[in-house]
Amino acid sequence: MDAVEPVAALVARRTGLFFPESRRQALAAAIANAIARTGARTAEDLVELLERVPAALDELVAEITIQESYFFRDPGQFEILRRDVLPEILRRCGPDHRLRLLSVGCAAGEEPYSLAILLDQEGLGGRSVVIGTDISRPSLARAAEASYGNWSLRGSVEDFRSRYFQREGSRFRLVQRIRDRVELTYLNLAEDFHPSHATGIVAFDVIFCRNALIYFDAGSIAGAAARLFSALAEGGWLVTGASDPPLADHAPFETVMTPAGLFYRRPDERAARPEPGVPAAPSPTAAGSPRRSRWRRWRRASSRRLRRSTTCTPSCSRRPAGTARRLIYSGAPSTSTGSSRWLRSRWGSRCGGSATPTARGAPWDMRAPCSPAGPRTSAYTWATERSPEGSS
Repeated sequence: MDAVEPVAALVARRTGLFFPESRRQALAAAIANAIARTGARTAEDLVELLERVPAALDELVAEITIQESYFFRDPGQFEILRRDVLPEILRRCGPDHRLRLLSVGCAAGEEPYSLAILLDQEGLGGRSVVIGTDISRPSLARAAEASYGNWSLRGSVEDFRSRYFQREGSRFRLVQRIRDRVELTYLNLAEDFHPSHATGIVAFDVIFCRNALIYFDAGSIAGAAARLFSALAEGGWLVTGASDPPLADHAPFETVMTPAGLFYRRPDERAARPEPGVPAAPSPTAAGSPRRSRWRRWRRASSRRLRRSTTCTPSCSRRPAGTARRLIYSGAPSTSTGSSRWLRSRWGSRCGGSATPTARGAPWDMRAPCSPAGPRTSAYTWATERSPEGSS
């Protein structure tokens, strides 16, 4: 354990990686391997070496983090990207917009190449760029080779393999046209970097950062959330993994619940700006502005539990006191019954109605003043939720 502490402190300081007791044994094994590999005599010698030689630190980080992935992992998230997120971006930014996507913690490249393949399938490959980043330079080297075994392609069909890969013995190499659409670069998410055009880490329409934050401590998570928010374009989307910590408390994201999990979105402030030459509408008071009041409620209650879209029976003619509306995806209803039980127990006794899931595309059916003004025009709707006590 004495050998673990100084190395763990160095790795945490340089990378933001956090090692609870449950992971100390794995860290100790990695340190023993590093000592044998580098010829260091003691843990202090290893720390000195890791300080001087970035490649040695990279090898240690690669050994203590999970570098395993596969193409189109968590396919539901890719389907939401294909079916809803990309069309929304193109409607908002115009058909000539050049898409920018970022994959953080790309390991051997399966995720950024999956994004590039999806764009190719949608006819968007020629006007898009995908950037893959990782803290491990050995992982980036493997990603540049773009050579994969059957395990990385599990679940794929033969037509997919023949279209996008060339067989080389027992392995499969990604075709050159897809590789050319992905840029690979080193990025330490725990470092205090600032998004800029000089580095290329800026103005992304979509960022995938899945299962990279599970190793971070609370301070590193907060810093990473702020940097990811800054790296998004206005209206851009952030996709995280199911095991990742929530980020809404650390940056002013809009949160969107989808059948594939939680998505985050940077608010598009441009939508509220008047066009040049068009006089701005009178600014409503804070009390009479639905947009501002929703935003204030979100800031006060960003950690409250999200619910899928619901409707109430006509007997629910008013919004229960202390509830707030959130932007919720109303696609295919979840199969979970726990949500319905929770809603019935929280709403049924308060407003005399029963909460039931909506069908896909169903309008919001809450009675005024709960209904947002105007018809629904997308796959998203405002859902009413219980706010923490004291919020307004």
